[in-house]
Amino acid sequence: MKFSLLIPFVGVISSSALAASVSASNLTAASTLRSLGVDTVKYPPVLGTPTYTCKILKLLFPKNETFTSSSPFYTPLFEEPWSQACWLEPACILTPNSSSDVSIIVRVLTTLQTKFAIRSGGHKPTPGFNSIGSDGVLLAMENLNTLAISADKNYLTVGTGNRWIDAYKYAKSQGKLVVGGRVPVVGVGGFLLEGGVSLFINHWGVALDNIVGFKIVLMDGSVVKATPTNYPDLFKGLKGGQSNFGIVTEFDLLTKPHLDSYYTVKVYSPLQTNKLLGVYGEYLANPETDPKSSVQVALTTNLSSVFYGYVDPSPGPKDFLPFSNITAVQTVLPPTNGSITDVIFGPAAAETTLGNWVGISYSHKVISGALMQSTWALIATASATLRPDMYLTYVPQGILPNAVHVGAALNGGNLLGIEPVPQVWVDLYMTYAHSADGDYATQVINDLYAEITKLIDAEGLGLPFLFANTAGEGQKVLRSQGEGNFEEIKRVAGKYDPKGYMQTLQNDGYLVSKG
Repeated sequence: MKFSLLIPFVGVISSSALAASVSASNLTAASTLRSLGVDTVKYPPVLGTPTYTCKILKLLFPKNETFTSSSPFYTPLFEEPWSQACWLEPACILTPNSSSDVSIIVRVLTTLQTKFAIRSGGHKPTPGFNSIGSDGVLLAMENLNTLAISADKNYLTVGTGNRWIDAYKYAKSQGKLVVGGRVPVVGVGGFLLEGGVSLFINHWGVALDNIVGFKIVLMDGSVVKATPTNYPDLFKGLKGGQSNFGIVTEFDLLTKPHLDSYYTVKVYSPLQTNKLLGVYGEYLANPETDPKSSVQVALTTNLSSVFYGYVDPSPGPKDFLPFSNITAVQTVLPPTNGSITDVIFGPAAAETTLGNWVGISYSHKVISGALMQSTWALIATASATLRPDMYLTYVPQGILPNAVHVGAALNGGNLLGIEPVPQVWVDLYMTYAHSADGDYATQVINDLYAEITKLIDAEGLGLPFLFANTAGEGQKVLRSQGEGNFEEIKRVAGKYDPKGYMQTLQNDGYLVSKG
């Protein structure tokens, strides 16, 4: 009897507490909105309702349109991502012009408890990472396109909304080069925060290692500059912690002299794939391989494309001699000593996608080419079962120990947890024409990965590291960087975003709340 009598009393307390909580949140929201100049009598706060949030943002940014579905620019904006699977339709799209704009937007989103996604260039093919549906707001960062060089020309400030083509052109005009993407239309922001592979990663480290400063908008709206001496824990957290702390609006990148390099690009027949992988494995496993050299391979069942490069001018590096015994069907770029940007602005500049992507990342040690050859046999078998409008691509990105050592020595190192051994970071992905085939494509990738994992385990060559730029949905990227690094990222995220807005309001990503 006593228990049954308590039930309605508890319900009253719970309802009262809930009402008080909602009332307090509304009062806080009203206070914040008034501080931003919003008439809260005319526009009383409504929490968790994207259409209301978009209305407020439109009031606050009358000169920089808040794009809704009625705008002719709305569809082209949400259709920017490379993969059509990411063409989600948000409640509205904002294109901030400055860190101050982002600060105001952040204050509105957190106050009104509205979900959001952040997009730099849209190259990430995972739905929800750089896109969001009608339940939230998309921040398209394309207008954050600052390009400026320091007085001593030692670093270049690059806005997160730039594409690499813009950064490279500006740096070249200053007689400099920065470490960045291999495809010029890729956006700067996501590429850098997730690590970033350049053409000469084994000499320069990941692109992330070459960052000396981050301008970031924290979730309380404050704008800070994180460097090795200013907010040093936040700086280190951003060297592997991705989008767990706030919204990065600018990067300061170390510059290098814009000097000529050696390069050539060749295409090989599928009949040469096994031989090519065998030689590639020996190149990576050889402790005498010069880290200034670079061999980067991308394989399909139709062809294999290989970039050969050397940081300095060269008549032809000796490390490439074993590859010369493999006959190429085409030389896309002849052996040249010239500007490396000529490679980046060459065939890759026109790279397109079939329509939709799905992929996965994994890594393993390299002691020879045998494991890659066995992996390729599985991929070729799976490819034979696909329709003509579906393609598997295998990209085993070779990493030499020097890449890890360089990263450890630059600006206090990173939190990626990469072991200094010869290895490959594999990008295994499928492109497909019809979005309705998404589940099937994902299943093919997952089944392949399961079979490949068996091969790796049998050889005892597995590594935990997952390369974020090419990782798939649901992969535990942050955990793969080591438990100590994960805990540090989690600690720093809790310090600079104590209310956890980047975990609860950010639509998706490799978040500490997901491990």
